[in-house]
Amino acid sequence: MGRGQKPHIVPLQGRRARKRRALPPSRPAPRDNPHTEPERLAESMPVRLEHGRRRDRAVHEVFEDGNRALLAGNFVAAAQRYRRALLLAGDIAEAYNNLAVACHRQGFFFEARRAVERAIDLAPGCALYQHNAALIARDAGEPTKALEYLSLALTFEPRSAPILQCRGLIHTTLRQFPEALADLSRALELDPSLPGLVCQVAVAASNAGDTGRARELLDRLTASQPHDPEPYYNLGFISLSMGDTPAGLKYLERARSLSPAHAGAAFQLASLYAKNRDENDNRSRAIAILESCIASSPELDVKSGRKLAPVYFLLASLYDDTADGYQQAMANYRAGLEWDPDFYVAHNNLGALSLERGDVEQALEHFSRALALRPTYAKACLNFAKALYRRGTEFSLEERIESLLAATGRQAPYALAIVARCLVDLAEHEVYAEIHERDHKIKNVLGLTGNRLRRMRSKLQDGPPAAELGEVLAVLENAYDSMGAYLRAIQPQANSTGRVDLNEIARRVAARTEQSRPEGCELTVTLAPDLPSIPGDPDRFEEAVLNLVANALESLSGPGHVRLRTEADEERGTVLVSVEDDGPGIPPALREAIFRTGYTTKASGNGLGLAIVRRTVAESHGTLEVSSAPGRATRFTMRFPLELEPLPRGGGLSMSESIAEDPGSLIVSELA
Repeated sequence: MGRGQKPHIVPLQGRRARKRRALPPSRPAPRDNPHTEPERLAESMPVRLEHGRRRDRAVHEVFEDGNRALLAGNFVAAAQRYRRALLLAGDIAEAYNNLAVACHRQGFFFEARRAVERAIDLAPGCALYQHNAALIARDAGEPTKALEYLSLALTFEPRSAPILQCRGLIHTTLRQFPEALADLSRALELDPSLPGLVCQVAVAASNAGDTGRARELLDRLTASQPHDPEPYYNLGFISLSMGDTPAGLKYLERARSLSPAHAGAAFQLASLYAKNRDENDNRSRAIAILESCIASSPELDVKSGRKLAPVYFLLASLYDDTADGYQQAMANYRAGLEWDPDFYVAHNNLGALSLERGDVEQALEHFSRALALRPTYAKACLNFAKALYRRGTEFSLEERIESLLAATGRQAPYALAIVARCLVDLAEHEVYAEIHERDHKIKNVLGLTGNRLRRMRSKLQDGPPAAELGEVLAVLENAYDSMGAYLRAIQPQANSTGRVDLNEIARRVAARTEQSRPEGCELTVTLAPDLPSIPGDPDRFEEAVLNLVANALESLSGPGHVRLRTEADEERGTVLVSVEDDGPGIPPALREAIFRTGYTTKASGNGLGLAIVRRTVAESHGTLEVSSAPGRATRFTMRFPLELEPLPRGGGLSMSESIAEDPGSLIVSELA
């Protein structure tokens, strides 16, 4: 089950020797993927010891049987033997350690931790057991706990290069890049022969911003190890991160030519082509690279399967672009989930595919699973609501909402708020579509009537009839314009295939309001760096933000301050635009009324501004939030699902995913 280093097996020591000293860690052996993980440490071969007492001989024989089973890969039998040894003599630290290894290999992390902690209790000064506890915690998804064990291990063996190496790589997973570079560099000083360590230091240097040192180390590796794909792979990734796409392609192709089964190189190459899938034959190229990688991969174990999972997911997202790729998409999502069952994006996409085929129950199961894994995943919340809306019965709604609350735990209020808001938006959309069709006919009648009145007035001479007709025509034209604005506010919009740069929208709105700001009113704009774009119509977004800023400026009765800000909320997986003012605030009783179409407190207003803002936000699967109270600042926040997903497990230097939302009604996360 483990990734990177495996917990160490230790031989059974004589009773006195075991209490007197702890065994040092084993030397590492080469690994097939040294660029992101520690090396696999060689397992100590059990030693035969003479025992005088019959019971000790029995314990020794059972323990040796366990070691043989463990080295042969028979982890179930090994665990049974170690438990038998512990029944005969329950204070054997080595048996607890090796039992932890056997449980770890089967994926039983709780049992593994309990066993290794017992070994630590019996031999608290043994760095080896602390190291094993760290590896188990790491693979159980507790990297912070793993760091605690490793730091304690280093107090016993401060010059252990493998322990420093392991701690450095866990720092990397936590994005603590300076600490990672310090640990890995120290490990390199102590033991430069550790396989893969030079490459790991290069990666750490790149992540810490020292690309010069990273390239120097990797160039040295390609010269000394020209047939090793890892340095080429990381050089390719670094080149891409620096914007040198041709060099990145060259290095990645070289890595792939040396190892067709290299999952990282295949993933990155295919991602490059998939980002421009509509150009030339890039989509077919990406599919061919990924299928070749899968076909070239040997029989998979858990470790190699987890590395290949992102390849399956990306391949599935390419197949689900087209209707005839449905079966291949489903098969590849499922294949990836066999090795990485906690990848919530794949569960969401499987749900979307199921819903498109009319299987609402299966879709709800997948969306529920995605939300159980990541309750703040906005796309799955929205899709869950759409599936519920299609299902439509009161009983099923109540049942599914209960299951959602149970699955999302402490994050349930956030998930439920999005689902509820989306259900309301879906109902409004249906109602507005009917109203729009009816009122559009009324608008056309008003338009025809106005044209006839204009022709009649032009035939009349000056006088009272013409003047009265002009007054009627003015009323009619005003009604026509109001009806047009109302229809634009409620008109269901087709899904836009455009991209919206929220920072650019904020800049444009600031420029458009510069001349019209009341005297003494200040507008401050704060932009988040490197904010990802989102799908949508840039013009409609600009009008929505302009509406909020204009309302904020108008709310200031004298000198005041309006703050326009863009942000990324990584915890929720969203980007947002907020507008805050120092105005008089909004009474709680009017908090919902202000969003109703036609509601206004202004003598010259039409009451459509905030309704249009809400529609624009809803069309992009976002939410519009307001916080205010009389006499206090008012803040409107537009929040949209992020396209960029967290890094997949076990890839290369970064293995970042780029998610491009499908323009269909369901939100499917593309993996390129």
